[in-house]
Amino acid sequence: MSDQTFHELFTSARTELGYKVDGVIVEITEQIKDRMKAEGISKSELADKIKVSAPYITKLLRGETNFTAESIVKIADALSCGVEIKLVPKTNVNGWVDLFGKTIEPRREFQVWVQEARTYRNEMKSFDCTTSSQAFFHESH
Repeated sequence: MSDQTFHELFTSARTELGYKVDGVIVEITEQIKDRMKAEGISKSELADKIKVSAPYITKLLRGETNFTAESIVKIADALSCGVEIKLVPKTNVNGWVDLFGKTIEPRREFQVWVQEARTYRNEMKSFDCTTSSQAFFHESH
């Protein structure tokens, strides 16, 4: 058994390729879901627009499939959007800072946590993401 603390393990995991890829996937899928809601487009309507199956859209929104540049552009077009991709120097990635100046998890880690919370809420139909995020900050910081 390792003598590393959870914080050390988590910090190490954030450097792994899979962790970074999952963060990008969560970010993209959340944007797609937000645009679908704003445009009033269902999964099946989106599937029809980009000529794929509805189950593919479900898998895509769950993060169970990798995106290609082509699929992202097709989805963006179907949602009346453009695509903007930026490379951000790592020195510009800032963590959130609470009122006491204590650095807490960067945005991407929080988005991964929010995605997990939303998935849980959808499965349980009684999960309150707002209350849970407050509890998360209270318990961990």
